[in-house]
Amino acid sequence: MTLTAANSNLTSGGTTTISWSSTQANSCTASGAWNGALASSGTFQTPPLSATSTYTISCTGTGGTVMQSVTVVVAAASGAITGLNFPSNNDAPTNAFVAFQFLNPQNNGLPMWGAGNGGVTYIWKYKPRQQAGYYVTFWWSNNGTFEWNAGKPDSYYGAHPYPRGGGTSTTTHDWEIGGLDYGSDFIATMTGGSKPVLKDRWYTQALRITVNSDGTKTARFYIDLPSTAAGDVIQVTSPAYFGTKNPPAPALTFGDSPWYANYQHERLSGVLRGIKIFNKVLSEADTMAEAAADRLVTAQGSANVWYMNINPTPSDISDKSGAGHHPVWANPNNKASLWTE
Repeated sequence: MTLTAANSNLTSGGTTTISWSSTQANSCTASGAWNGALASSGTFQTPPLSATSTYTISCTGTGGTVMQSVTVVVAAASGAITGLNFPSNNDAPTNAFVAFQFLNPQNNGLPMWGAGNGGVTYIWKYKPRQQAGYYVTFWWSNNGTFEWNAGKPDSYYGAHPYPRGGGTSTTTHDWEIGGLDYGSDFIATMTGGSKPVLKDRWYTQALRITVNSDGTKTARFYIDLPSTAAGDVIQVTSPAYFGTKNPPAPALTFGDSPWYANYQHERLSGVLRGIKIFNKVLSEADTMAEAAADRLVTAQGSANVWYMNINPTPSDISDKSGAGHHPVWANPNNKASLWTE
């Protein structure tokens, strides 16, 4: 039996022809991206495809049943606005690790507190989707055990939604900075109150971390840029004792928390795009300018960019800044799906 696609690599919206032929088959059945009974040979014109699709055919005859599949890979159209659609808690498979990672970033110009303790700046766009329990956007942390330092979590930070009051069944969330102390969650904005998370809307966000002369570090999380109002900013200063040594396996992880297997499963549950990382703390003005643009627009941003991918896709999360810092999917079989506007 033969099964082929006239073109197995398409851009979004493209079509192709599936051809098959089976000798001495009494019956053939389609499954996967198509379904139903088929003749023993023929062709099929696909509809316009927006996602990678697998076409499977099973034919049964006197010699038994034979099955074959062909996959048509679909990439985003050139110039398209794209992002990574990450699963929610309880989405199957529930034990999958869906994340992309920069392993050992401290050896490649992005230590936890920035190059030469010069601070660090992260910018991203995020559209959270409703889920119960814990979220995550990214962590600079240990790649594995959460409580790795004598039973305490250490040397980690991130910024994302947090279930109000905690708990895996909670469906109302506030924005938080996680980390910057042993197992802490900071939800208070600079006005003293919390900032509720609105689901299914886009946020442009940034996290700036400054290393202070006394060894403390100050993190400022901008929840909803371009607003820099006190009620839209969480600011936390970590104690000097926190984050003074690297974890056993440092990693910068976007997507599921890297301690999913032995602590708790925290998922991004939404769409992520517009990522810029700088291995120096940018000024607030430069941060706002970079967050508003899909390219590098400031002198300090251009000089200190570490990674950039404005329109990532499951097949292309590579660094577009020219710095050469390319992440990898934690499991190539478990990737986020493609989102397009």
